[in-house]
Amino acid sequence: MEESPIEVGTPVTKGSPGKAGSPSLEGTLKKLTAFCKKKVLSTVEESEYAEHKAKKSVGKKKHVVIDESIWYEKYTNSDGFTVGPFRGRDEVVRIEVFKVTLFVFGNILEPSYEVALYGKVFVTKKSIGCLLPSGQLLGCILDCYSQILSHKERVRCKPAKPKVWYMPTQVSMLVPVLLTDGGGHWFLANVKLMLRTIDIWDSLAVTRHKIAHEEATREMLHTLDNLFLFDIKMGMPDGFKFVEFKINVKSDVPQHSNGTDCGLFVIKFMESIFLSELTTVGFYTDDVRLKLVGLIVSHDLNQVKSTCLTDCEQHFNVIANQEVQSNGEDNVVKLKGPVRSPTKSPIDPRFATKKLKARNMFTGTSPAHRTRNAKRRQLGLI
Repeated sequence: MEESPIEVGTPVTKGSPGKAGSPSLEGTLKKLTAFCKKKVLSTVEESEYAEHKAKKSVGKKKHVVIDESIWYEKYTNSDGFTVGPFRGRDEVVRIEVFKVTLFVFGNILEPSYEVALYGKVFVTKKSIGCLLPSGQLLGCILDCYSQILSHKERVRCKPAKPKVWYMPTQVSMLVPVLLTDGGGHWFLANVKLMLRTIDIWDSLAVTRHKIAHEEATREMLHTLDNLFLFDIKMGMPDGFKFVEFKINVKSDVPQHSNGTDCGLFVIKFMESIFLSELTTVGFYTDDVRLKLVGLIVSHDLNQVKSTCLTDCEQHFNVIANQEVQSNGEDNVVKLKGPVRSPTKSPIDPRFATKKLKARNMFTGTSPAHRTRNAKRRQLGLI
């Protein structure tokens, strides 16, 4: 840690004689300004470098050439489990999610086209590319998902105040933190205000990260102290400081086996805390990525939802018309979604034999039927 440039015994009043050789107030302020600029610029440069490196790696790993007809053919032939490079496993991909995925990852959009806007957080066609398989999630995706979970918590707790805010909260805060070492790595900090502790949820917990965890977390806590300075003075007891919270690294969290899914695990950790149970074991990354694409674009908090979905529907209709013209009218039914092969219905055990069929099948000649019809005739209903 660098020492402060302010020397012990530095005079703090203009005209204070001080000791011989002591720096003047003007000189001290210049040194302090230079020191702060150096620290701030280095931090900003590190953050920008990590973000740039993540975006650059995203572009290198996942340059996907979009052929809409092939995407749609694979989607229908797989009964809705394959969407371009995504291979779903847990459940069928809904046609609405397929339309959005085909639109945002297609070749017709400019890189600056905004597919989502959550307050001051925006997601462009270029940045949502981090959700392609093996992509490292960018901060804008985590920010959008944090707002969605905070909205769910507010709705769930009405009329009471929410117990968990996904940055910031009254009981605990869930803050995604980025380690800038090694190209960028996400972990989750659960800041518990009442206990004054912080739980670190890291899906790649290795020994070399221990010091980096503490440094990144302390830096985040300094930011919280400055950000909520007024709120702390008004609503917290004297001496309350985020930076003095005790840091605990949780040892019982699921781990991932590659270097790109840390952002997805942060999202699953946030869901687990929201549901009060750890549900991250066994999830399939392609399913999570596809759900995130559909959720972020289609959620009501997205301020450009209507515009994006309208453009998405128009784009899909163009592809549908091209498919009809190229394959003929027989394939029109395909455009409604994945078509499953017809299977023979199982035999109903009540009608398995002629004897059972005669006993159980309603023929319209039973006494109950005749009585019912007689009453209807008396009432003039027949």
